[in-house]
Amino acid sequence: MDLRDFCHLVRPPYMTFFSLALVAGYFNGSSYPTKYAELGLALSAFFCFWTSVYVLNDLSDIDVDRINGLNRPLPRGRARPSQYRLAFGTLSLVGILLSLVLPIGSGICLLGCWVLGVSYSVGVEIKRLPGFSLLPPAGSFSLLIISGSFLRGEITTAASFLSAVMFVLVSIAGNVKDLGDVAGDRYGGRRTIAMTAGVKTTALLNVLTSVIIGGLVVLSFKFLPLGFGFAVLSPLGSSVLVAGSVDLLRHLESGPAEIRRRNGLQAAGAIVIMLAYIFGMAG
Repeated sequence: MDLRDFCHLVRPPYMTFFSLALVAGYFNGSSYPTKYAELGLALSAFFCFWTSVYVLNDLSDIDVDRINGLNRPLPRGRARPSQYRLAFGTLSLVGILLSLVLPIGSGICLLGCWVLGVSYSVGVEIKRLPGFSLLPPAGSFSLLIISGSFLRGEITTAASFLSAVMFVLVSIAGNVKDLGDVAGDRYGGRRTIAMTAGVKTTALLNVLTSVIIGGLVVLSFKFLPLGFGFAVLSPLGSSVLVAGSVDLLRHLESGPAEIRRRNGLQAAGAIVIMLAYIFGMAG
């Protein structure tokens, strides 16, 4: 496997985005002493769990990925299904073993992320329900924030609020991605919001939700113990999030690849929002 195939397997942008949830929850946890060794173990367990989920998802979506024109090892014939099954089993086992040495609350949340990820990859019926197919990844993201908060001893109000906000943001990002995957999703028997409500309606809903969430993020400075870093970064992240959703409306006819690039702009806004909460707790 070359570097390109490894990146397709691990998905560095998505892995980084989801890992930030664990880190954000950690820094928005209680004021107990820092436990960086446990944070490293939790990140390692998540890496194993989520990579195994990507492996399983690629196995279940070979034909769909081929129709959507995705350059991944399995649909392009650069890997065998047996190799992916072995990788799924090995990574899952390592993730389970690592989660067992973590504080029980954090470990259970990480196991919950894995269960949700597996259900998304093999849950054909879930994928056929408009909007419900996004619940596993969005729920996993929220659980990662709670898992990080548990590493510091307890769940704080800031961590709970961030968990709820990011649940909605991940759902938004998923809906935007679906705008470029209609052909493959139809072949796979899925019923996404983009297929049910229409591409333009979904994009408009995305704009409305982005504006509401962006506003709530900025206003959270008023009722959460967040410092100067949050005051600087939260308006920037919210602005990029909204700008990405508005910009998407201008490129709905540009094809799947262009839509995915526009989705990346929204993802960048979400990442800045995550960083705002991390640095906001630092002062």
